[in-house]
Amino acid sequence: MTAVYPPIAPSTFDLIHKELEIQGYLPTHTIAMESLQRALIREESNYPDIRIRILDEKVILFVTYAVYLTISEYRMNRYDPVFDPEEMAIDAKNAIKLLKKAKRSVDLLPSGSRRWLSEVQLAPLPEILAEAIEILEEKSKRPIGVRRNVGLYEAIKKAILTVEAFVGRPFRKNFDVGEDGVFNCADARVVQTLMQSIDPNLTQASIRAVLQKIALQNSRRRVF
Repeated sequence: MTAVYPPIAPSTFDLIHKELEIQGYLPTHTIAMESLQRALIREESNYPDIRIRILDEKVILFVTYAVYLTISEYRMNRYDPVFDPEEMAIDAKNAIKLLKKAKRSVDLLPSGSRRWLSEVQLAPLPEILAEAIEILEEKSKRPIGVRRNVGLYEAIKKAILTVEAFVGRPFRKNFDVGEDGVFNCADARVVQTLMQSIDPNLTQASIRAVLQKIALQNSRRRVF
């Protein structure tokens, strides 16, 4: 099956290069591209036409863009314990209690004081507090246990597209690991190489867990 590439103008390569420089991703992108190509050559027995595809300008252009997206997703959405979604939801609930108490107190202010406050504010204080409460209530509804590895999850989805673009067929959903501790499937091995070139601290276990989760969540619709 031949991969279908969305239209990407040649000038896109220059734009991607500039964006990589601006975001400071260029060294990582260079390492990732080199690691990816070496991994594919090592797996040549599984990808008979890979040397031809590596020289295909359209393939390289699309892969360059896909690797850029993989890095961006991982770096921009990487889990940060400072912004733990569970803790933030709890903080939002506590803030709501305090703001509701403050709003009740403001509602008890004499009418003269409330008129004076309205003259020095862009909006009446009760409305400001009500809006703040509404925003925090939305934040507090986020379920406990929000994906902490959202960056890795989204990055691996892009890594799958990258492999599909290079090999010219859908990704094979085989995530079994042999006795030697290596993925049995070449596709999974290439994804592991790509992701670990972006972050050497990533473990095979964490990558495998996300691959399995993506496969499970998309078992009824073709995503890869």
